[in-house]
Amino acid sequence: MAKQLVHPGDRVYYRPIHGIEKEVVIHSFAQNDANLVIVHYKEGMKVIRKTVRLSD
Repeated sequence: MAKQLVHPGDRVYYRPIHGIEKEVVIHSFAQNDANLVIVHYKEGMKVIRKTVRLSD
């Protein structure tokens, strides 16, 4: 299965293990692993920065 190509600034959907799916913005790629991206999303007034693994 080919990897989905994503770029910083893209909006993707992220589903936490417990919780509802939310739209997040890709900020950058984590180092040394193309499957890890750093995403930003707003929760109220706070911007949350999280490293997440891309799924196929």
